[in-house]
Amino acid sequence: MKSITKRLATVGITAAYALTLFYGAHLFTGKKVSAETEDYVKTIASTYFHDNLKITDKDNNEQDYTLAKKFYKALEEMNETGDFRDGNVEYSLTEKGIVTSDEIKKWVIDGDITIPKAFSAARDAFLTDHPEIFYIDFYKMTISAGRKNGVYSAFIDSGREANIYIDNGFTSAIEVNKAINMMNAEVKKIADEAEDYAAAETYGTAKDILKARYVNTYLANSIEYDFGALNDYLETGVSSASMINTSFGGLVNKKAVCGGISRAYKVILDRLGIPCIIVNGYSKAKDSKGEFTRGTTGHTWNYVYLENPVLEAEEEGLQEPQAAAYALSDEQTEGSSWYAFDVTWNVTNKNKSRYINMGSVSLNTDHIIDGFISSSGYELKYPELALYDYGCKTNSNGLVRSMTYQQDGDALDDYGNPTMNYVEKISYNGKSAMKLLDEDNLRIIFRSADLESEDGSLRWSVWIDLATFYRTILMDYQITEFDNGVQTTVKMNTGCLYTQFAVIDAAPDINYNPLFANSGIEGIPNMYYSYDFKAEEKDIGDHISVISDVFENKAYGTYVPPPYASNSALVTQFNIISDSMVAPDSKLMDVKYAKEYTITYDEPLHILDKSKDIGIAFTTKHSKSNIEQYAKFVPLESGKMVELVDEYTLKFKFMPSLMYEHNMELYTFSFTNVGSNKIRYKKDGTPYTSDKAPNTVTLGFERTYMACPACFNYDGRLYVDCCAQPTLLSNSDLSEVNFEDENGNLYSENERSQMLLVVDKVSQDTQDAMLNDMESNSAINVTKDDIKKSETYDIDLQICGKYATIPNGSYVKIALGFPEGYGPEDEGVTFKLFHYKHDKAGNYLGVEEIPCVVTKLGIVATVTSFSPYMVAVVPEEKASEGKTVIANITGRGGKLSNADGAVKTIKTGENCTYDFKPDDGYMIYSVTLNGEDITSKVSADGKLTLTYSELASNNDIEVKYIANEAAQRIEEKDIEVVDPVKVYVAVEDQPDRVPDILKPDKPVDPNPVDPNPVDPNPVDPNPVDPNPVDP
Repeated sequence: MKSITKRLATVGITAAYALTLFYGAHLFTGKKVSAETEDYVKTIASTYFHDNLKITDKDNNEQDYTLAKKFYKALEEMNETGDFRDGNVEYSLTEKGIVTSDEIKKWVIDGDITIPKAFSAARDAFLTDHPEIFYIDFYKMTISAGRKNGVYSAFIDSGREANIYIDNGFTSAIEVNKAINMMNAEVKKIADEAEDYAAAETYGTAKDILKARYVNTYLANSIEYDFGALNDYLETGVSSASMINTSFGGLVNKKAVCGGISRAYKVILDRLGIPCIIVNGYSKAKDSKGEFTRGTTGHTWNYVYLENPVLEAEEEGLQEPQAAAYALSDEQTEGSSWYAFDVTWNVTNKNKSRYINMGSVSLNTDHIIDGFISSSGYELKYPELALYDYGCKTNSNGLVRSMTYQQDGDALDDYGNPTMNYVEKISYNGKSAMKLLDEDNLRIIFRSADLESEDGSLRWSVWIDLATFYRTILMDYQITEFDNGVQTTVKMNTGCLYTQFAVIDAAPDINYNPLFANSGIEGIPNMYYSYDFKAEEKDIGDHISVISDVFENKAYGTYVPPPYASNSALVTQFNIISDSMVAPDSKLMDVKYAKEYTITYDEPLHILDKSKDIGIAFTTKHSKSNIEQYAKFVPLESGKMVELVDEYTLKFKFMPSLMYEHNMELYTFSFTNVGSNKIRYKKDGTPYTSDKAPNTVTLGFERTYMACPACFNYDGRLYVDCCAQPTLLSNSDLSEVNFEDENGNLYSENERSQMLLVVDKVSQDTQDAMLNDMESNSAINVTKDDIKKSETYDIDLQICGKYATIPNGSYVKIALGFPEGYGPEDEGVTFKLFHYKHDKAGNYLGVEEIPCVVTKLGIVATVTSFSPYMVAVVPEEKASEGKTVIANITGRGGKLSNADGAVKTIKTGENCTYDFKPDDGYMIYSVTLNGEDITSKVSADGKLTLTYSELASNNDIEVKYIANEAAQRIEEKDIEVVDPVKVYVAVEDQPDRVPDILKPDKPVDPNPVDPNPVDPNPVDPNPVDPNPVDP
């Protein structure tokens, strides 16, 4: 076995706290600055997070984080001198006067974590400010400490790593410079195109809006949201999988996830001089592709600083379609605010401009900001967003109305310009339509008007009760998109000329829109007010207390919209499916459970080619080959797949997939050979029909499930120590590779760092079934009467929002909290983990006990599949025979085999043996057992054997590796390297970030008489870790 052989002093077990990077994560001055991008305009946003490095004193007064800002400037200096480009960093903090010998001693000897906390805060701020530095892993940089003759010194270096380059990325400054030139060229190209686009615009639209919108659309159309590019080497020899979280990945490789996309967007806006920052957090109920999920997913987006428009309802003398852009013109601005842009969600959305210009009300329906981007404990400060989306109109009497124009994808209007739809948002006294109805029994109502196609006269719709309307037509998961409790959204196309809102104290009297139907629909609540409405012998006007101005749509008539579904009574929520629907000897749904669905549109339809049938197809988030073998259309009685029931209504029959991987699936249906039959008139009076295909419709299907509210904090994040909540251990604990998505694509190590456990509370029936199975299972020495307390959960593995399966021969290591009211010190009890097995078809096969290790902070186990797990408290005499051992790798440099990484159970008289194999370029650094150093027990070939008598009841082995180059650096330093004493960090503000589970080390003499050992080349049994903040 190789080991370090210079003068090393072990002062404690390394790592003040185990850092886990959650990759997620400028006011105009006109000054040019030098940076990785050749030439860009400096704004206050260029160093926003440096400028906002703040802490609070004991009296809760905010002040500058002085030490963190010094560290930030040190990183800035290292970047400017080219240290980052060559990958080798060694910056003396004592020589530069940033920290003193006494301050270092307080850290490494006394456990004062002021230094590592300030450094971590500076590093988090610096990497967020500088997305153009794409070629290094900032979390390889750490602080190493040493002493000579009782004087302490400290350095910023790469710790146990050979260099700070991103893994599988770069190996030399030559490669880095080539990549920088490639990215600079791409940045210049896009920025120049944005400038040209803004200059060519003739309607007076604000230039920064045009540029920001152009860059968003360019990236949304050019980047592939990618997970599986594991060994895809491009011209630079850089693995695209290693770059998916970088600006290079988004701009050059054109393959990225949310981190790389948001970084790419900021780099370009930095060059354009538009203030832009990166924001980290979570997406709520959607993954990074904007698809519905059961939990939260780590996510990254941008804030952009823009001048606010002033929107006037009636402006004279504007020609179509100029008016649609007028609200955004330079002459119509007032002040400036921050607005949110989520380019990632635009990448995977048909409307590439859907998630731009968002105010806080819109953003908060889908996004949760989180300033903690590592477990350093420092929270980055984000600016306050504008309350409403870009463009706001406020009416008096408590009605607040916000309006924005949005480009409708790539469609062009009759003038050859982008089609402009508009979105209106309304609230009354700070409440949305639903909240106002629920709390005050008042209703926000809405009506619209357009020109009758027959004679050109104005036709107003009836008033619509927005709260009842949305609750009737929307699926549950869609409601917050349109009504978030603060304001309600109404989306309009260019076929609408006028809109108006009001507040009324009377309920609607009909459940159909008389413009499209003559009678009501059974089972649907009233949501419309008839033209001759009366209540309590009063006309509708007598019941209206507040009414808005009439708004004119300046883009009216520039585009003919397709038919929209006006009634989807059978599609108001997820349709329930169950295992009982499967056909005998099949994986498909029994055809007898297939349902007919009728979709009514807001204008007449006709068959375009009467010699052919109407066609139908569906799409989902899964590939066609994956889902089409399980989900099928069923012919109607006529033998056709789709029928035009009447001139407004289409009918089809469908049975969804029952596979577990397709649970909560959304199916989007599209039709062919059918189009609009509404008669319209051109400006010269010529009649025509647009024949446009009707809009798509969406159906959702799910099994019933119940989420335990105690598992979730108010912001949706899962917590470790609540209700035995499971958590996924770091990706270094995952066995080898071979993790695939449903399409067979491999996940890279980088992507696996974004793994999450998605957890649901199981039904009582499932829990009872597990308990009953234990009664009849002789292999389990526990009955339900033995169980004092238990928590049972259904667990899924999620990678960037996609559900992965564990391949054969592999496992995932998870940690579970203790059931409420119990802990590791409780006497007379022990803890067991049970698993409810099932086959691929979802059939349950019975309960099995899973070996686990009880640690200070929870229960650790290795699992090979995900289905219900139960953590149970049982009497001590029910403890399993033998002692349990689990091994972990801290940091990089080597992997455990499948056998060595799994939980091992050792019985009396048995031994356990581990084989530690460093990766190429690494050596073993240290091995500990329950916090005690046992490196000397490891043989020269990396084998460790432990006897039964050497083990406790529960055992944790920690292995660390070090790069050969890093070990050589330590050898060459003429100082005694000192590791900091182990410190357990409080996690009150971050309960989902768990410190190490090892015991504190024994104290040592901080000032030995002779720091130099007698033997010039001792084989030290206690090598140390120069990496106090472990990635």
